[in-house]
Amino acid sequence: MSAIPLEGYDPRFLPSCTKCGSLSVNFQWARHPFQWGAKELKSSCYTCGQIRYGESQIRQDCDPQLLRWKRAQQEEERLLQEEILLRKAREEEEARLLQEERARLLREKEREQELLNLLALQRAQEEQERVAREKEEAEKKKELRERKANQRRDQRARQRAREEEKLRAQEKQREYARSLVQRGKEVQKMVAEALLRQGEKKVRIHPDDDKCAWKDCGNLPAQNSKYCSRTCSNKNARLNYRNRKTSPPSE
Repeated sequence: MSAIPLEGYDPRFLPSCTKCGSLSVNFQWARHPFQWGAKELKSSCYTCGQIRYGESQIRQDCDPQLLRWKRAQQEEERLLQEEILLRKAREEEEARLLQEERARLLREKEREQELLNLLALQRAQEEQERVAREKEEAEKKKELRERKANQRRDQRARQRAREEEKLRAQEKQREYARSLVQRGKEVQKMVAEALLRQGEKKVRIHPDDDKCAWKDCGNLPAQNSKYCSRTCSNKNARLNYRNRKTSPPSE
């Protein structure tokens, strides 16, 4: 589907096939398969397969369609202009109606504002009377609250005095308990020191050994032991086990 590559034809004009009426028509320059000479304009329909050669033949087929297309374009432009004029007239009418509606709404708003002013004046008077009544009631309530506050203040003061006296008694009890705990700690410390002194007087198992019993260790042995640690004791036990395993059995 392409435009006609000839002078005098609008590029927007798309002709149809004269045989089947399809718009799938292609135009190109090509040589006639049974004639010699220069290339001619060829039209081929993709739908029915009709092929036309020659500019005169193609113009004869397409000129009536071009005239109908131009008339349709003119009619379409005329309808478009009428639609534009109708739309413009409609917009002007809508603008006029909108202006009238705005004027009507403005008048109604002014009347409503007048009524609101009258209502506001009445409400202001009622509010003044209500404020005066509330002020009197508030003064009465304030006096009542002050009396109750004074009573609660006196009651809280008495309650605070009783609580302070109770706290002082509890503090005395805690001080006495702390003194007992401190005295117990001192007694425990004295007992621990006595036990420590008593433990230092114990005689070691091997008092003559100044070093660990393990041959490769030069540290001092631990209290009541001939080894300095569990590691040296395990090393010596493993050595004795290997020696017993390698030595011949006794008869």
